Amino acid sequence: MAEVKGLIMVNEYELLELFESEPKVLGDKKAGIYEYQKTCSHGFTFRLCLFLYDEYCSISLYHKDLKTPIFDLGFDKVTNIKCKDNRLIIDQTGNPKNIVVHFKPNYTLVFEDRI
Repeated sequence: MAEVKGLIMVNEYELLELFESEPKVLGDKKAGIYEYQKTCSHGFTFRLCLFLYDEYCSISLYHKDLKTPIFDLGFDKVTNIKCKDNRLIIDQTGNPKNIVVHFKPNYTLVFEDRI
């Protein structure tokens, strides 16, 4: 019997507010693949790609003067993505820590214990 995959729980309005723009739909809209990105005044671009039906997301940080990303990470078994206080918080099944990206004052990636 095939495994039924769930959806990543997201609040589209929170993501819209954090990224200050609509997501780009990658491929067919029914596929549930979206890309959000935000660029700061210092030339850094943070990108979030959501694969809702695959419970997968990737995050990347680029700088306009660099040819390769500063980081480019993918996460499986993502259950929830929240936005709070200029932070993007990614929850995963089986991971005791949250993946947190602080948007201000600079893009910062940290792994924080769940509360």
